[in-house]
Amino acid sequence: MSDAIEYVSFGGGSPSVALAILNALGEIPSPARLVVFADTGWEAAETERLVPVYAEWLRGHGMEFVTVQAKEGPLDTWVMGQETNLPLPVFAEGGGMSNRQCTDRWKIRPIRRYMSGRYGRTRPAVAQFGLHWGEVHRMRDPKTKRDRNRWPLIERRMTRQDCIDVLEREGLPLPPRTACVGCPFHSDAAWRQLAAEAPDDFERAAVVDDFIRERARRQGRTLVGLYRKARPLRRVCGPGQVALLAGPDLVPYIDGGPCDSGYCFT
Repeated sequence: MSDAIEYVSFGGGSPSVALAILNALGEIPSPARLVVFADTGWEAAETERLVPVYAEWLRGHGMEFVTVQAKEGPLDTWVMGQETNLPLPVFAEGGGMSNRQCTDRWKIRPIRRYMSGRYGRTRPAVAQFGLHWGEVHRMRDPKTKRDRNRWPLIERRMTRQDCIDVLEREGLPLPPRTACVGCPFHSDAAWRQLAAEAPDDFERAAVVDDFIRERARRQGRTLVGLYRKARPLRRVCGPGQVALLAGPDLVPYIDGGPCDSGYCFT
């Protein structure tokens, strides 16, 4: 694949930031010089604040940093403008979860559209994903056969702590774990942490949860919501529940949820 274009799929969390840094410093074999960030428009405020900081550092070290977005616009805004189509994998009160379309439409397609528009539809691409050593089970082949995925952090057996060490070594601020603020894959601990530490972000999630629940009620359909136990978010993480914030030793997302490695996993 000598004519392939290689890039770093950037999510804004410590693994993908570390991966981009290692490419910039030439510590990855056949390093990429292009970093692509798929911004869903529903990122946490702290992520939005830090991404430009990382982008500036990377550009200062010879990397090209590109932000792409879905043609539908911000994910939450698009959802609240729909009466029928709902791309989020919401939970029903009777059990079960709907299919997830947000990954494809707000992350994969925008990157693919950008790469095809810039380099042509037939030129292969090699995507580097920031999966660390503890995420081997999330490795996936690309849907397009001509393309290829790479996992340099796994090749180096780097843990999440190793990624954090890279950022600290370069004097860069540490990011929060990243995911859309209203990601249905948040665990109870993650929702409570969001409500306690980033109430404005929690409100952005709760507004969407209110909307999709009310829409289902208005249409006489089974009630659905962002919370995996299908209760209203405001009831789960109201003022009385915020004090139940879990400690840092608890997993903040259920398996398959975070996007901080630069990819949502299906």
